Amino acid sequence: MIIQLKKQKIQLLFGYGALRILAKKYKLKRLSDLDKIFSKLNFKEGEEPTLEQMDVLVDLVMAGVLNADAKANVSSSEIADHIFLKNPDCLQEIMVSFSDSMPVNAGKSKKG
Repeated sequence: MIIQLKKQKIQLLFGYGALRILAKKYKLKRLSDLDKIFSKLNFKEGEEPTLEQMDVLVDLVMAGVLNADAKANVSSSEIADHIFLKNPDCLQEIMVSFSDSMPVNAGKSKKG
């Protein structure tokens, strides 16, 4: 997925690499520990997101940016301005892209 910041096109790449970047940022030892971070994104309908929730979203997007290009020339402030102030509609698309990158638990097939 690509987002447009000013005249710069920024690629987002979610998946294992982005999860590792997030885990490192939050000083976690296991990817499963990210569940504690993601649980903060339990938005309440009709309520403005908390600053902590907004920070987690920015961290998530930055992880996607850095996973696509470790030398990306973009700041978390620029990302925050873009997804919360200038183009909040893109946040839904970003969250879908992130969700689609998550592993699918196919479970065990049942016979009979």
